Amino acid sequence: MPRSFEDLFHYKKEIMNNVFRYCLRPLAFFILFSACSPAEKAKHEADEREQLADTANKVAPIAKTTPAPVVETKKSPHVEQFVRSLVLQSLPYTDSTNFDNSTEGPFLSDELFTDLSLQKILPYEMNTLREIWIRNRLELSADFHTVVVSFMPSEHELFTTLVSYNKDMELIDFLHIAYDEIAESCARSSSYIEGNMIDVYNINFCRDEASVSDTTTYTLIPSSGEFVGSE
Repeated sequence: MPRSFEDLFHYKKEIMNNVFRYCLRPLAFFILFSACSPAEKAKHEADEREQLADTANKVAPIAKTTPAPVVETKKSPHVEQFVRSLVLQSLPYTDSTNFDNSTEGPFLSDELFTDLSLQKILPYEMNTLREIWIRNRLELSADFHTVVVSFMPSEHELFTTLVSYNKDMELIDFLHIAYDEIAESCARSSSYIEGNMIDVYNINFCRDEASVSDTTTYTLIPSSGEFVGSE
């Protein structure tokens, strides 16, 4: 205990120093740190993100994305169902379709025309056609579908065509088996089909001599579904 006024003064001064050292100064540091920590924390996090981004760009540059490959899907099931719903003609089969004996329609929809790839059979580099209809189907092979299609590229011409498809209804090949024209009435074709053999008869009425005809024999190749001709 202090014994004099002077001792009391030094004693109080020492108490105050201890209070400041052990109580007030830590409290001041705590208040100051608490007040500044959110800003410092945010700045520190931003610096870390920027540093990570720089490191990632240096180590592994951003790669260009590659589009996924386009995968071709099979034709819709309704296409094969439509073909199977056609009348199955027995063999041998004769086709002499012309303007005198043909019955038009019903015409195919644009959707079926496209799904059956029938733009490929059109002459004169035509791409679309309204007057086209499927007459029937033939069983020339267990591995392929074969249909008989008639169409008019103009009001003066009538084609009848044999078209083969694989089991996925993808067009393989086609063969014109009957033809008629009435602009000059010079040319006409007909055919006779038995098994996988097709005879096509072409007649020309406008030669100087009497009507001239020739015959071409075609074979449906079982392994490919293609029509191969021989004179």
